Amino acid sequence: SIDEDRPTGVGPASRRGSVLGLATSFSRRSSLSGPGTGPGGRRPSLGPLPPLGSRVGFSGLPLAPARRMAPSHRREPVPGEHWEVAHAQRALEAALAARLQNTCYSGAEAGRLTKELCDQVRVRLRELCPPRYKLVCSV
Repeated sequence: SIDEDRPTGVGPASRRGSVLGLATSFSRRSSLSGPGTGPGGRRPSLGPLPPLGSRVGFSGLPLAPARRMAPSHRREPVPGEHWEVAHAQRALEAALAARLQNTCYSGAEAGRLTKELCDQVRVRLRELCPPRYKLVCSV
């Protein structure tokens, strides 16, 4: 049985007993508490505790408060500023017509062609100087 295979000797036959061996007076807690420890095995405090809600760095010193900055992009257009859909549509159609003229579909070339088309459409639409928004291009 399993009980018969355990070695006989001082202490339990568990992993902890086999690592510590006969040194029963050894204590991990006493090894961690070195010189300069306070009562209860704790090190003395480095100073007063920072106020609640403030952030503290690794050194125990308070960190500077986090700055709140406004986003640098607009989520909606400035009044009177419009995205010219007709100009964008014409630029898109011209870019696609120029690149896809006399092009036959090939599965091996489809990935490269799609990337080229996206890049070309992005360049053409940026030439229109649109207001700064995120452009999404799906081909």
